[in-house]
Amino acid sequence: MKQQSHIALGAIAIFGMIAAQAPAQIPYQVSRSPVQTVHRSIVPHTDKNGRALTEYDPQRSFFPIGMWGVALGYDNSNWNELKQAGFNTAWPWFDDTVDSLNEGTRMDMQVVLMHAALPTAASLKQRSPAQLEHLLGIQYLDEPTFASSSLSDVRGQHQTFVNYRNSIKAEFPDLPVFVTDSYMPPSGFEQVWADFAASGDLTTQDNFTYNTNSLTTLGRTANPIGVPDQISAANSAVRGDKPVWALIGVFDNPQGTNHFITPDQMRVKVYSALIHGATGIHYEMWDSWHARAQGFVGISPNPPLNGYGRRSDEISITPQQAQQSRDLWYAVAAVNDEIRTMTPALLSPTVAPADLSYGVAISNRSAPNSPDFAANPIRTILKRDQNGDYLLLAVNLDNRSMDVTFDFTKELSGVELLFEPSDASPTLLADGKFRYAFSAFDSNVFRIKTVAVPEPASAVLFGCGCGAIGCSVTRLRSPSRR
Repeated sequence: MKQQSHIALGAIAIFGMIAAQAPAQIPYQVSRSPVQTVHRSIVPHTDKNGRALTEYDPQRSFFPIGMWGVALGYDNSNWNELKQAGFNTAWPWFDDTVDSLNEGTRMDMQVVLMHAALPTAASLKQRSPAQLEHLLGIQYLDEPTFASSSLSDVRGQHQTFVNYRNSIKAEFPDLPVFVTDSYMPPSGFEQVWADFAASGDLTTQDNFTYNTNSLTTLGRTANPIGVPDQISAANSAVRGDKPVWALIGVFDNPQGTNHFITPDQMRVKVYSALIHGATGIHYEMWDSWHARAQGFVGISPNPPLNGYGRRSDEISITPQQAQQSRDLWYAVAAVNDEIRTMTPALLSPTVAPADLSYGVAISNRSAPNSPDFAANPIRTILKRDQNGDYLLLAVNLDNRSMDVTFDFTKELSGVELLFEPSDASPTLLADGKFRYAFSAFDSNVFRIKTVAVPEPASAVLFGCGCGAIGCSVTRLRSPSRR
């Protein structure tokens, strides 16, 4: 199981796109702007076999939705359960390469190999084409920057990782090899944390939640760090050129410090990862005898109170924990469906200011600003769907409600709230604005339509001949309000 100890990191400066402050020369930046701008030119992602892509291709682009900690079919688990909940990727736990790939082939799901299933290049060459067709990538290490208190040991692990990756890439140049890391690095480990992220073909960042009952914000800026800072820093570390995946904890450790988050908190974590540039979403973990024997409770549509009967050390759970597991399972399934629906938009460039820009203003907070809350609790990103409409993804990171006004540079003809049922509806205002009442730990997607302004007949038939960009006669875009 993953290393659970985490060392506090000094606070990072508060507003906008800023460099972390201590120690000097930290090799990544963190954006806390309400308007996120990541991936305005390319969107790094992969196909289903891990081949790198930067533009959305409806025939090839793959948005992995994965479950970490998956038992195999012969363990009385049923991957159909995962597929029905919208998962397309499995990370088998404590199983070998052949069994894992066979299960992926049998169930038509992609597989990330890790732990005992780590292959060599020679062993991969022995796999069948059908098995390799279901291989997405290889996780070589799990949380390396927290695996040792010695910086020299971690640097040694980094070199071992580089050597292993090189050995795989020599025979399988398109296959991703990477590590999963956790939170932000302890002081002094910032460079090696960034090196692990940048040295892989992609990076996965896991994020768990402590003290869920008293949680005031999911936008923490010190360890245990929030998803927004973590994914933003990872994208900076890879210079926006490689995929960043988020691994969201959805498990309970009854004897430890990690406990079930609420469905609303889970949604905010997933959506804040998407907003800050994640192009893959994974969850930890599925409930199984594997999990119970390690002292954990995962998510499941039907978690048994007394375990799965495979080992004597499987823990039992209470009816309340079983209900939490079920609630999270169905909430995750709903989010997975939303991601699948939005995949073309998520894997397409973020809208540029020349097309449409906007501002964010907050009012009527249910609790005053304080260090317990995020300085910028609203985070957003603007995409376009296949119909040409705009999709605004927006989250409230805080456990307090607030009204938010969005002010766009074009007139709006309509705003529609997608997916999540809500008692609130967006209110369309004049001058390109709309307002929405965000509840605590709220996540939403708005479909936005702008007013189409016909081009003057002279622009279509004659033009002015000057060729100047933005000329009032020859422009092609609808004019803005400002």
